[in-house]
Amino acid sequence: MTVGERIKNRRKEQGITLSVLAEKCKLSISFLSDIEHGRRKPALDKLGSIAKGLETTVSFLLGEEPEEVERNEGYKELSETGERSLEFREVLEKIEGFEEWSHEDKQELLTYLKIKEKIRCSKPKKGTVNHNK
Repeated sequence: MTVGERIKNRRKEQGITLSVLAEKCKLSISFLSDIEHGRRKPALDKLGSIAKGLETTVSFLLGEEPEEVERNEGYKELSETGERSLEFREVLEKIEGFEEWSHEDKQELLTYLKIKEKIRCSKPKKGTVNHNK
């Protein structure tokens, strides 16, 4: 199944028209129609907009993973900007498109985060006495 076919199927599952999707994604109807019919291939930023409009992932549209709407709901919660710190929002912006990163880049980030977690866990908590001194 092509990217365009996945987009079309997902759109129809949601019961929305090309017009509604175009409005949600801020893209033209003709551009979306061309993608659905295989006449054009979207750039990753456009594919990201389409995935967001269809409440799915770029990876799903590329055929790399099964549909997991529940997982996307968790990401939506994380990405809500209202009550999140500036630093947290900046981190989310930096990892946007993680699904499209190379395997090496993903592993590098995950390794870094694991190391930082170990360092944080090894530090004494505030208000506790460190008897190892």
